[in-house]
Amino acid sequence: MRRLHLLELPLLVLPFLLLLGGGALARPSTERALARRGEADAQLTAILQGRNVLGAVARIHYLDQERYAARVLSRKTDTPDVDVRRDIAQALAQLSVPDAEAALVQLTSDEDGAVRMSAVRGLGRLHSHAVRAVRPLLSDKTLGVRREAATALGAMHSRSLGKVLLVAARGEDEPDARAAMLVAVGESGDVHQARGLERFLRSSSESTRLAAAQALCRLGQASGISVAKGLLASKEPLDRSHGIELLQGAPARIAGSVLRPVLADRDPHVAALAARTLAEGGDRTMIAWLVLASDRAKGTARFPFNDALDALQVTSEQRAAIRRRVSGKPATSAQAGTTW
Repeated sequence: MRRLHLLELPLLVLPFLLLLGGGALARPSTERALARRGEADAQLTAILQGRNVLGAVARIHYLDQERYAARVLSRKTDTPDVDVRRDIAQALAQLSVPDAEAALVQLTSDEDGAVRMSAVRGLGRLHSHAVRAVRPLLSDKTLGVRREAATALGAMHSRSLGKVLLVAARGEDEPDARAAMLVAVGESGDVHQARGLERFLRSSSESTRLAAAQALCRLGQASGISVAKGLLASKEPLDRSHGIELLQGAPARIAGSVLRPVLADRDPHVAALAARTLAEGGDRTMIAWLVLASDRAKGTARFPFNDALDALQVTSEQRAAIRRRVSGKPATSAQAGTTW
């Protein structure tokens, strides 16, 4: 047997000291962990007592205790108190961690509509592929549940669901739920449903027409893009913003040729929304564009660009790094023609 060198002993002893709490280095971190867990327990008590659920969840996020909270709440879903179940479902949906998925699936069959709605919304946030639990909810008796079910199925990005969603939209009487179903068809990526979507462009409901156009844009169909172009040609900034919104969710390779000219729009809100939409569609050069546009803008005209950067979660350090990297480079034609 090999003899241990004296210098090796501290390395072997240290883990045991840490486990026993005897290590001076371990004590502060252990105490902090216990304090976070204790505060998380207090927030969970608040949730179960119906006190400011969203505030409690926000604090749990700050404490980095989401997984622990989800496990605790998942064990409480069988309570007969419907108000408590509603709060639990809402909290699990907001926690957005995989540990909550099994409980959320269970809650999709709850007798209460508000519970089902929160449950399916949570599955959508998780991009869950629990098709068996969510698909039947497209015909749920509660409007909000049908709407959230459509959104959750769209988030799965499964081409096999495109036809299912289109059929559901044809039988849906409520405009809000129908719009969500149509947009979800576009999310599915099933281009074979384009012709069916185009029929909704002739609907008497504006929300239905716009939802169908947005779905077609996401599928890269000219019939939807032409609707967006028509709105972008308007003299009203609000109409132009709506035109951009139709292209939200579309890949930058599809939206780029339409939205890049909009970067020179005279309204900073419109220009910033176009850049953000392109960035979300995969064109990361738009992040640098937004940083420079914010630097060039004057007064309150900076706000839309900063808001877009915040929505894209670009930190101040990243913005500073972009400024250093692009300093001295000539502006693009879109940048040079914009003054705000």
